[in-house]
Amino acid sequence: MNGSDDTKTVLRRAAAVVRENYYGVLGTIDPTGPWTAVVAVFPTESGELLFTSPGRTRHGTAVLQDARAAMVIFDSKAVGGDAESLQMSGTVDVLPLVQSNAEKLVAARRYRGRSVALDRSTVEQVLNRAGYAIFRFTAKDSYVLDQDAYHENGYDARQSVDGLLAVAHAARSLRLETEQKVRP
Repeated sequence: MNGSDDTKTVLRRAAAVVRENYYGVLGTIDPTGPWTAVVAVFPTESGELLFTSPGRTRHGTAVLQDARAAMVIFDSKAVGGDAESLQMSGTVDVLPLVQSNAEKLVAARRYRGRSVALDRSTVEQVLNRAGYAIFRFTAKDSYVLDQDAYHENGYDARQSVDGLLAVAHAARSLRLETEQKVRP
């Protein structure tokens, strides 16, 4: 590992990227070539990133043919050496619209401060009516920017991190923050 960051520090940085940024850029591949799209991501405590999208979008149909995908989460307003990102390769699959998956999505959305009034049955109705699906991104290889290399040498480098663990830490942190806000 480059620089002075130890594994725990790199993990905390990666979790902070997920916690502080609501969107990721999803990359998929289909017979016409590569495709990227911005998706609102909702981290789960099991380390997955959930997102919803119409099932007939280009990336929606692409993952049915080839589950391989990439995602980057970053602060698009950061300048130069202040940039942080979590870059991941992995897979995307479509979750069935069953109670447990709808509840998982409702919880993840709630921790992001979104749709608190939505319950499981409402989510199922909205997704079914609009032709939306719940997608799950699962990271296999993940990296954060190596800030020390950038500041010391002026070049772009990466540090390996456990993406599943980073996402899980971010989700747990968001859940705890939400629970604290609800307490009297």
